[in-house]
Amino acid sequence: MYCRVCGAAINDKAEICVKCGCRPLNGDEYCQECGSKTSEKQELCVKCGCRLKSMSSSSGSFTSSIGSFVNSTLEGSGDLNLDFSSLPAYYQKEFKKIYDSNESYKGSFNVWGLLFGIFWALYHGLWLSAIVCFIVSCCTAGVGGVIYWFIYAFRGNYIYYCKYVKGQHKII
Repeated sequence: MYCRVCGAAINDKAEICVKCGCRPLNGDEYCQECGSKTSEKQELCVKCGCRLKSMSSSSGSFTSSIGSFVNSTLEGSGDLNLDFSSLPAYYQKEFKKIYDSNESYKGSFNVWGLLFGIFWALYHGLWLSAIVCFIVSCCTAGVGGVIYWFIYAFRGNYIYYCKYVKGQHKII
């Protein structure tokens, strides 16, 4: 990773660049992935093709300067919550991967979703999904609930992402 202010190579978890003393994503001079020179209005790096990211100086939340590209790709993208800093490192990394892939990546296998199923969903505020899981489980003598736990294992990160980022409650 590179500092967007001065272009120095930095640790990807660094909050402050040791060379210039600024937050790494506060600038718009360099690409955060390859370190090549960029302009203020650029949305994508012409050298490596990645989305150019920046920190909003007013709120301090993670934002991306991709404008209409995201709006045409994501449903209901008017009010996206892209501040992943309050999440554990695992979900920060997963949500960033999902967001950077325009949601073509649906998240990795979630062992906690498999082991704890409906309890995992309730813990993460996925109430609608948990209620559906409970009803399906009751109607199918538990078989549907077990199947739903596998859904949480394979799609749980994406379901949680949709709820956290877009405020959409996904059932599956």
